[in-house]
Amino acid sequence: MVNEVLGKQLSDKEIWVSFKSGDLDAFNLMFDKYADVLFDYGRNLCSDRQLIEDCIQDTFVEIWSKKERLSDTDSIKFYLFKALRRKIYRRIRKESNFFVSDEIKSDLNFNLQASQEGVMIAAESDSQTKKMLGDAIENLSVRQKEAIYLRFYRELSFQEVSKVMGIGMKSTYRVVSKAIERLQGALGETLK
Repeated sequence: MVNEVLGKQLSDKEIWVSFKSGDLDAFNLMFDKYADVLFDYGRNLCSDRQLIEDCIQDTFVEIWSKKERLSDTDSIKFYLFKALRRKIYRRIRKESNFFVSDEIKSDLNFNLQASQEGVMIAAESDSQTKKMLGDAIENLSVRQKEAIYLRFYRELSFQEVSKVMGIGMKSTYRVVSKAIERLQGALGETLK
């Protein structure tokens, strides 16, 4: 079905509906569109490259096998982020034989990589400002880093960030707000 609409830009909702009806082309399109984005997100949750790749593959295998029972979505990226996050944490818990709550713990570091920092400061050519921003981001809490990443790097809505992170909407607003305040405070006059 997806091949019939060559040249037309399909929305996530259209791709998802085709996928749920068993369209392998739609499934492949989802994989091609989101596998790298998922890997980038997973890399920030965990440093084990193989574990991330396995969890991405498992996520896609699982959604294919359960496609008829999945709920509708307007944002495939949001749906996959949430599924991958859950899968990585379950796998780490299982392999490490320790309990990890739904809240990210300090031993599961969420790291924003330099390349992502570059996106945030692409318009800024001053290397000192880049270093200051990198240092400021490094000083955010793990939860704040993840919220900033999801909201501003991956452009998820506050509601989607809330659901991916498993926290309430008020908490999501508070975490993002506090992170922005900390970044502004750390950068001070540099941004003015």
